[in-house]
Amino acid sequence: GYETTHLAKDGHEIHLLLNAVPLRDRDGQMIGLQGTALDITARKLAEAELHLRLGQLQALYHISESLAQAVGLESVYEKALDAIQA
Repeated sequence: GYETTHLAKDGHEIHLLLNAVPLRDRDGQMIGLQGTALDITARKLAEAELHLRLGQLQALYHISESLAQAVGLESVYEKALDAIQA
């Protein structure tokens, strides 16, 4: 399939998965296409949300890993800041 993005009449994006095959006449000349278009907008939004959440979880993991190595309050601040900036 081939993924495309289109604008709906109200301006929001619609993501489609297109599948098509050529239609040919008796001489083998292409006279059109036949296929399907599946709206995958919800899937694309869910994938984006998962990507965002994964980034957040990775950041929290790095912060907690750094904090576990911290000794003293000043070290906690330094380790947390280092993890946030990474």
